Amino acid sequence: MRPGTVCAPLRSEWAALRGAIATPVVRTGRGPTHRLDAAAGPIAVAGVAGGLDPRVQPGDLVVAQEIRRAGVVLPSKAAPLLYSALRHLGLRVHLGPIYSAQRVVDGPARVRLAATGALAVDTESAFLADAVPDGRTVVIRAIVDTLDAPLVHPGTVLRGIRALHALRCAAPVLDQWSAAIGEREVLLCGPLTTDAPPAPRTTRRRRPGVDLVLLLRSPDTAVAAPGFDSRSVRITGRYVWSAPAVPDRECHTAGLPELAANQGIPVHPVDSVAGLDLALLRGARRIAVVATASTPPSLTADLLDALSGLGPVRVRETTVADELRFHPREVS
Repeated sequence: MRPGTVCAPLRSEWAALRGAIATPVVRTGRGPTHRLDAAAGPIAVAGVAGGLDPRVQPGDLVVAQEIRRAGVVLPSKAAPLLYSALRHLGLRVHLGPIYSAQRVVDGPARVRLAATGALAVDTESAFLADAVPDGRTVVIRAIVDTLDAPLVHPGTVLRGIRALHALRCAAPVLDQWSAAIGEREVLLCGPLTTDAPPAPRTTRRRRPGVDLVLLLRSPDTAVAAPGFDSRSVRITGRYVWSAPAVPDRECHTAGLPELAANQGIPVHPVDSVAGLDLALLRGARRIAVVATASTPPSLTADLLDALSGLGPVRVRETTVADELRFHPREVS
């Protein structure tokens, strides 16, 4: 699969990212006539935009949940992952639709566009997305002007500098996105019975069957709840897992964190797509998604949808016991 491409339409946007990002940045040019020459892998469009919603202020970032243009609505499936990662950096960020117009929109036309629910407007994103597989374009835009702070105004230069600084601050997330791109196999592990066989034991390090375990839980269990015991497990010396343990009577995943930890597999509790750390997906090509009886069905579907925004996903139903066995080959 082709690696991701970061597209910066304007020279100033390209310059803001240069030196702050390891992923190659392509300057695509201003406006709707500048498009990618051929079908590409996932792309990220990074640049500045005009704000439409009164909550969006100069210097804020907007991540496109939808990319719109006249008569067309394109999804951005991985958008919640980038939105969450930007928030973790402490940046002021919004998630919602971005509209791509044929030309700069101002005055009454901008007021009408704001009434559609779009958070921001640009002149490139949707047109660049035409060359990309559906849903695999992400957009991060930094706001320069708003309805109350128009583009033609003496303060635009300072607002532009502020917006470009915010865009540069988003560079680490663009690198995380690029590192997470790729094909994946997702193993859907349903609740097991208490009769499931115990995990095999070994005194030698073996190659695990999966790269990452995502333990899906209901948002209601994100805090202590009756019948759940709190436990913490250190994973590979880097991650600390702290979440309610699932009662054995509900399913047989209560011992899963320890099993995965012993084999050096990161375990991440997830109660929403935005709760998944984008950085964990680097190199994670085989992921076990473990549901409990209390996991909302929509959470599994939303998670698979977000992962598909990073590349093709093959889904297979299995059990935890089947997939967390050791491969015969040892690793040093």
